[in-house]
Amino acid sequence: SAEDGYANKPMVNRVLNEGSLDSSGNTITGNYVPLNQENVGYITFMGGTNDSYGFESSIGTDIVDGDKTHIYGAMNLILQKLVDSYPNIPIIVILQPPKANVTDTENAEGVDISGCSQAYKSVAVSFRKQKAVREVAEIYANAYPQVEVVDCCFDWYSPLNADELATYWGPDLLHMTGEGNKELVTGTKYDSVEKGLKRVIKRLS
Repeated sequence: SAEDGYANKPMVNRVLNEGSLDSSGNTITGNYVPLNQENVGYITFMGGTNDSYGFESSIGTDIVDGDKTHIYGAMNLILQKLVDSYPNIPIIVILQPPKANVTDTENAEGVDISGCSQAYKSVAVSFRKQKAVREVAEIYANAYPQVEVVDCCFDWYSPLNADELATYWGPDLLHMTGEGNKELVTGTKYDSVEKGLKRVIKRLS
């Protein structure tokens, strides 16, 4: 539940078809996997947590964590299910750009950030989550040729830059603007879904 630091509809439950709770507390099933492979051209996956639920507690202990309530564990379980269910189908793992609306002051990397600006704290928290996502995704990318990691987080635009914040982040400082989403897809300056898809298709061809 959200009260426990986790959203009530975790994607890992949906992918594993283990069911999850709706807003009324009723169990719903996922039925996301497996789909008919003939109807799947490629899979895009953006890992992380929504609305900053359980920042510290949800990251997990290490890269081989298997607890599905942790980012490390959920990433492992989801990616393993996807590569097992869809062999040779491109899987594009997208690292999320950092957001600037986090209101907590959690310590992101063992360094005191209490004296930093709110925007910097937000970016530090976002980066810590995406570091966990990237670490697991890179293991799968090295092991499975159909997995590609698109870096839209560590080598991309930053909300710490006022001009970029106004251009690529919406009023809630969480979601991207139309221009920001365009960059995620086409990547005129940095990495993108389109470039990642071309890389993995080239490897599989």
